[in-house]
Amino acid sequence: DRLPSLLHEKYKSSRKWSERASCVYHAIGYSRNNEDAVLLGIDALKDKSKVVRYRACMLLAYSLDKQAIHPLQRLITTSTNKETVADAGAALDAILSKNHHYFVDRSHTGKIRLNLERCDLTKSLSQNAS
Repeated sequence: DRLPSLLHEKYKSSRKWSERASCVYHAIGYSRNNEDAVLLGIDALKDKSKVVRYRACMLLAYSLDKQAIHPLQRLITTSTNKETVADAGAALDAILSKNHHYFVDRSHTGKIRLNLERCDLTKSLSQNAS
C-alpha cells in the first residue's frame, strides 16, 4: 500500500503541526508491516511539536519495530520535555516487552489497552474484502 509513503511525503512538506500529527496518526495502522510508516514515526520523533512526537512514539510502540530502539533512546537522552521523555520511554518499553499496550499501560496492570482499531486500516480492508 502506498498510503504510508504518501503520508510521509505530506508530513515532510507540512508546516502545520496538526497536519503532521494527522499524517503520523493515519500511518499507525500500517506500522506493523510497512517500512515507510515506521520511517515516518522515526522522523516524527524529531518534530518540534510535542503532540507530533507523542503520535510518533505511539506509532513506534504499535509497530514493535526494533529499528526504533536507538532513535527512541536518543530522544530520551536529548529531549528537555518531560512528557516526551516519558512517551519515548513508554514506546521503548512496549517494543522491548513486545506488547504495544504498554505504551498506555505504563504500570503493566493489564487493565489498559491501546485501542487502534480505527487506525488499523489494513485490518478493516481485509475484513471488508471477505
